[in-house]
Amino acid sequence: MILTSDQEPILTSPYGIVVVDDNIYWAQEGGIYMADLDGANASAFAEFSGAPEFPLGMAYDSVAQKIY
Repeated sequence: MILTSDQEPILTSPYGIVVVDDNIYWAQEGGIYMADLDGANASAFAEFSGAPEFPLGMAYDSVAQKIY
């Protein structure tokens, strides 16, 4: 479960969670979202409208500094 800084649930079943520096990224229906590690500043990172609805897994390449 991912919570906001006020301990309110953002998402109960995230897919493909990736932590990069001070941010957490996760997939859910509609795209990839991100927030600070404390749940603050949650926002859309990449939105999708069609297939695929969202990735089931993600990986971070620290050399290229990209999320796949």
